[in-house]
Amino acid sequence: MSAKIYNGNIDREKLLTGISTFLTVCTAAAAFIWRWCGSPEASQKENFTDVSDGAYYAAAVSWGAENGIIDGYGGSKFGPGDTCTRGQAVTFLNRTYQMMQS
Repeated sequence: MSAKIYNGNIDREKLLTGISTFLTVCTAAAAFIWRWCGSPEASQKENFTDVSDGAYYAAAVSWGAENGIIDGYGGSKFGPGDTCTRGQAVTFLNRTYQMMQS
């Protein structure tokens, strides 16, 4: 997966700028990363009380939480409508990278 992104065919700076611009809502960030990793299934549903079962990002949030990419806020809250800061987006991407390396 990483070979397709960093093999020189795509300008890395433009890619990262585009990703950080797109990932302004944490649900979009979770869904993007989940899809980028092949939309794998989580072994169990994460119990964030503010994530609806039918939401387009529900499987992504469960998988991300299970794999240590997404933590939520505590108190079983994820904050689906919250703005995703650049720091959060970079943290999600870094944790995804670390997961892929193990």
